[in-house]
Amino acid sequence: MANNGKIKELANFIWGIADLLRGDYKQADYGKIILP
Repeated sequence: MANNGKIKELANFIWGIADLLRGDYKQADYGKIILP
């Protein structure tokens, strides 16, 4: 189950970045900053 822990760690990292960006951009601008 070590892989499950790695997935959670990566998800938390991504959500942390999303939380940082959310404060600087309006919801209408989200599509402009999301990378494919």
